[in-house]
Amino acid sequence: MDFLHHHHESEDERLYPIVRARNLAARPLLDRMDADHRSILPAMTALTSAAAAYNRRNALHGDLSRLARLAEAA
Repeated sequence: MDFLHHHHESEDERLYPIVRARNLAARPLLDRMDADHRSILPAMTALTSAAAAYNRRNALHGDLSRLARLAEAA
């Protein structure tokens, strides 16, 4: 998700302003693309959070499994 975020950020902050200044006819399309970028941002954030939570649960599960094996070996 970081790649997609940086990709959109670079378009929004660098590419689109140049295209807007040079091609007035492109403005409606750029407005729609900007709206698309903003509309998917919450989903990108939610996916990143869900992936982090999943990784934390897997790490915890791995730790608990290792502790269980140690307890069984003792």
